[in-house]
Amino acid sequence: MASPAQSAGRQRGNALGFWFFITAVRLTGLKGAYGLLYFVCAWYALFDTSIVRAALAYLKRRFPGHGPLRQRWDVYQLFIAQGRCLIDRYYLVHGGDRLRFHRRNFDLIAPLIENKKGFVLLTAHVGNWQCAMISLEGWNKTVHLLMRPDEHDLRTKNLGLYRQANRVGIIDPTGYLGGVIGVMNALEAGDIVSVMGDRDYNTSRKVAVEFLGVPAAFPCSGFHFAHAARVPLAVLFSAKTGTCDYDVRIAGLIEPRHGESKAAFLRRGAQEYAALLEGYLQQHPFQCFLFQDVWTNAASPSTLPPTSTPT
Repeated sequence: MASPAQSAGRQRGNALGFWFFITAVRLTGLKGAYGLLYFVCAWYALFDTSIVRAALAYLKRRFPGHGPLRQRWDVYQLFIAQGRCLIDRYYLVHGGDRLRFHRRNFDLIAPLIENKKGFVLLTAHVGNWQCAMISLEGWNKTVHLLMRPDEHDLRTKNLGLYRQANRVGIIDPTGYLGGVIGVMNALEAGDIVSVMGDRDYNTSRKVAVEFLGVPAAFPCSGFHFAHAARVPLAVLFSAKTGTCDYDVRIAGLIEPRHGESKAAFLRRGAQEYAALLEGYLQQHPFQCFLFQDVWTNAASPSTLPPTSTPT
């Protein structure tokens, strides 16, 4: 089983570990496999200093009053929560039918589904964003995921992280022009482009926002696409609310305003998104799997789009 996250430069997990949890799901069901996480996650929370440090970048800001011992307990709870989501992902990919996805506020995007132009679906590393794709079925639109199709990642091969379904495609952000042409073509064709709004892979520019009370830097590629194509962004978050239950919610819509410059939209849109994400984390503090310090040096001018950026 992979650790609850992967820090930069070091891959965790191995085939034996995946087999161990896969077998547990088959023999004992979801709850039995969840029980094994208490032991595995305890090891990572106690001894894997690099991934603990990555988790604390978020947890120290979400719970600023917690001391060292309470912080380590927070890390442990976070690891268990992500482990459950990974197990659910395997369960779903391999035919499990007990998971229930409850749609919330999807009426907000009904007009966007009927529109001939596409829109940007802005998600985050919270809850089970992979499983939430199930909730998009029936839209009669192709969903293009802006993500790296890493065929050598054990999570890919064993948990089906990048499995392409009938109406799901992948646009590689490391390809020609960062995938911009593919994104714009998809939006013009009336399709949906799904973009992560909280963490990048050093392939996009960033914009400074206030997040959890302090400056942070979020990638702004999704807002670039929306402004260039003149389409809205729909913010979608998922949360595990029970053993077999997920809440999949349209948290809000962010749209370019008439006459608004690109620089202004990037700043406003990213801040609105950060506020929606912060509201989510007030309700589900241990379902944030960011594992990246988006706060350090966030106020550096290099993270800001130039104010002279043309529309």
